[in-house]
Amino acid sequence: MISLFSSQGTAGGVAADELAAPLFFGARLDQSLSGSMMSAATARQEFDAIIIGAGIGGLVTAATLTARGAKVLVLERYLIPGGSAGYFERQGYRFDVGASMIFGFGQQGTTNLLTRALAAVGMSLETISDPVQIHYHLPDGLTLKVHRDYEKFLQELGAHFPQEREGIRRFYDECWRVFNCLNGMELLSLEEPRYLMRVFGSIRGLAWVW
Repeated sequence: MISLFSSQGTAGGVAADELAAPLFFGARLDQSLSGSMMSAATARQEFDAIIIGAGIGGLVTAATLTARGAKVLVLERYLIPGGSAGYFERQGYRFDVGASMIFGFGQQGTTNLLTRALAAVGMSLETISDPVQIHYHLPDGLTLKVHRDYEKFLQELGAHFPQEREGIRRFYDECWRVFNCLNGMELLSLEEPRYLMRVFGSIRGLAWVW
């Protein structure tokens, strides 16, 4: 079970079933839960894990722990969960508060963390891919589109920088090789040198300096 406490009262527009767990709001975080629905001492006794912040990272962590049988308390200062994936409304319009593009909803490999986190609690989310993922508007009237299609993206770059076509392809081909390595390996800590050596040690062309 995930319990989510907000310091600003009820969270409008968020249904409990959207997170596959009951939500409880009303705690005053600036008083360390003292005098609210639950004291800090009670929270420590009743929950296996307490997560501060109901952004994507906090919610994924909470969902993963809950799927493994833990009782989790998530503390959030704002009205609704979501962090940078949340929103606010002004004069009838809804605005994103943070990132407008989110990765991790793929169906293959190991880097599809959001897909896997949702699957862990028996949920899925339909996504619509944008053929132009980013559109840069740069000084001097230069505009550059990052196409979802790899070849189309390289063609776009090559059209703007024809003298660099060969180098651009070599660079991004190497980026793809690195990504495919990451996307095919077991997800453990990238801060552990022995793990990295085990994963990458046999990959030709990669050298590590410690």
